[in-house]
Amino acid sequence: ARENTWDSFIRSPGPPPLRTDYGWLLFYHAFGENDTVGYRLGAMLLDLVDPTKVLYRAAAPVLSPDEHYENHGKPGVVYACGAVVRPSATGEETLFIYYGGADKVICVATAPLRAFLDMLVTGSQPTLTTMTPAQTA
Repeated sequence: ARENTWDSFIRSPGPPPLRTDYGWLLFYHAFGENDTVGYRLGAMLLDLVDPTKVLYRAAAPVLSPDEHYENHGKPGVVYACGAVVRPSATGEETLFIYYGGADKVICVATAPLRAFLDMLVTGSQPTLTTMTPAQTA
């Protein structure tokens, strides 16, 4: 945890980390000490040899409970349950994050893996795009 940041209170790690060229990609659930929002999702890269070393960390959440279905139930809660990388039709690898919303629904968010990692490493803010039910059908 870091003082005076959105993730000053880390609740727990998310799914098992993914091995990447930059290090172990770890997602975690956190919130600020004075935050009224529930859990948001953060991302960091850990050293492959010594995973106690944080190499890079997103400055802000990569996923927040903004969708109506993430707030209908226990409001303001998103937490990652699974993470996989799959090749797309174009051959580009896509990151899929399976997450719980409002302690009531299972959801999925995606990002092009290379772009997500590049943004994390360069200090830009990586984001995930949530998929609505119509997009997953």
